[in-house]
Amino acid sequence: VARIKDLNVLILGCRGVGAETAKNLILSNVGSVTLWDPHAARPCDMGTNFYLTADDISRGLTLAQACLPDLKSLNPFCRVEIEKGSDVTTDDYIANPNVAGTQRPFSAVVVTSLSLFSKEH
Repeated sequence: VARIKDLNVLILGCRGVGAETAKNLILSNVGSVTLWDPHAARPCDMGTNFYLTADDISRGLTLAQACLPDLKSLNPFCRVEIEKGSDVTTDDYIANPNVAGTQRPFSAVVVTSLSLFSKEH
């Protein structure tokens, strides 16, 4: 059984469920959380993602970029990163043996919405 601090988690989607899941994992002191959501933050997202601000939207940040500073501030012992690439669902990416420099692969992948993989969002 892995210790919680040894777990690396990939979260696909940073709307309400993704942001809340990331927050809870970070506060539980997992080793790392990697966020992926390449979609631009929109005003309607502010109703579900409590980390978004109007400034994030006006700056054209992605949902992952907008969440990152606040999520990082929750726990200095948890590595929180964003993945900017589009190949996060490939076997090579998910099976990476050295996530966030931890010398361990992802322990879990949290998919919050299948619509993330469609061209229209």
